[in-house]
Amino acid sequence: MKITLKKMGMDFITENVSDVGNYRVRAEFTDKDGIEVVADFGRYDRMEVYQKKNGKTGCRIAQKNALHVDGTYRDEEGTGRDYAYRIRENGFDFTKYDFTISGILAFLSDVTGENYTEIEFCN
Repeated sequence: MKITLKKMGMDFITENVSDVGNYRVRAEFTDKDGIEVVADFGRYDRMEVYQKKNGKTGCRIAQKNALHVDGTYRDEEGTGRDYAYRIRENGFDFTKYDFTISGILAFLSDVTGENYTEIEFCN
């Protein structure tokens, strides 16, 4: 199944950032619960806190090029809500997705119950 993503950001200058080719892409979809969502996908380096040998804590990159989801939906009263917060509160694990075509397809397939296999990009 194909989904269309709109390029909302700048195209990558180098090829080695991600195969997505743009810093921010947008999709509209309906999730498994029937919620209509508009989501922007981007990238970030997910950090984690760790214990140093001297007993102090530090931060290090746990996942390079992690998938960032900035999605909104409307609740019963029509108020815009944060979709990523909603599914995270229900135990959704974002750490298994990265900002690649396959990562975005996997995320969309998991939250919608559809089998997305292809992305079409538009401007």
